[in-house]
Amino acid sequence: MAADHQPNIICDKCGSYGFSGIRYKCFICPNYDLCSMCYEKKEHDAKHPFVHILPGQTLPSEGPPRKVARTDDEDRPRRREGMRAK
Repeated sequence: MAADHQPNIICDKCGSYGFSGIRYKCFICPNYDLCSMCYEKKEHDAKHPFVHILPGQTLPSEGPPRKVARTDDEDRPRRREGMRAK
C-alpha cells in the first residue's frame, strides 16, 4: 500500500478501506474515523472535535486494528473444552 494511505482504517461514513490522505478521528465517539471526503461534508455532529492523523501516524492509545469482515459464527456462544452439553 502506498505511503499516503491509512492502512487498516475504515471510513465509518462511506466504508472506504485503507483510504488515502488524512484520517479524521472523532475525539468524542469511540472508534469513529472519516476519510477526507466524508469529513469535508460536515455531516457528523458539529460539536465533536476531530483529531487529524496524517498517513503513517497513529495515536498512542490505539489498540490493534479492528476486523474488516465478520462471520455469523462469531456471534454464537462457544462451549468450553472439556465440558459436556447436557
